[in-house]
Amino acid sequence: MVDVLVVNEEEAAALDLLLNGTNDSLADVTKDPKAATVLADRLLRTSGAKWLCIVSLGGAGCAYACVDGSSGALPCPAAPSDKDKYCTSTVGAGDCMVGSLAAMLAAGEKNPERLCKLSMSVATQAVFGCPSRARGEAVCTCNAPGKTRNAGMIHDRYPKVGQCSEDVQQVLHKVVNTN
Repeated sequence: MVDVLVVNEEEAAALDLLLNGTNDSLADVTKDPKAATVLADRLLRTSGAKWLCIVSLGGAGCAYACVDGSSGALPCPAAPSDKDKYCTSTVGAGDCMVGSLAAMLAAGEKNPERLCKLSMSVATQAVFGCPSRARGEAVCTCNAPGKTRNAGMIHDRYPKVGQCSEDVQQVLHKVVNTN
């Protein structure tokens, strides 16, 4: 059993077929928010997930269902308008979504909708490739909200942290302040 189940639309369809013998059309799930929410709820009830099920839908966003009865489908936040110029690959966007979700859960966030919105916001930044170290330094924050670690200390221990994007910090700041 897991506390949180996160699957993409193809994994959700396969798991649903295995557990429930149902096979919703992937087109329906990615185009119909209600169908996606129903699928997330069904997987929550039958997969053994104890708290939350999230079905990521790629560019269509995600759907979630929680044991507290909350559920919904959320559109993917728009990526910056210059995405065609800078978009390098969508590889890793799902990993960014799940990684940021795990970080927020570890930090104590318990609102399912907020978890989904913030993690999708981070995922939208994954498609732009690696920025410079200078841009990444703004993202190097410690566990205490609002405090910034010494960037040199972090880069000495974790040199690739410098490849993070300050765009992520800006997106999170915007989402946090609008919710």
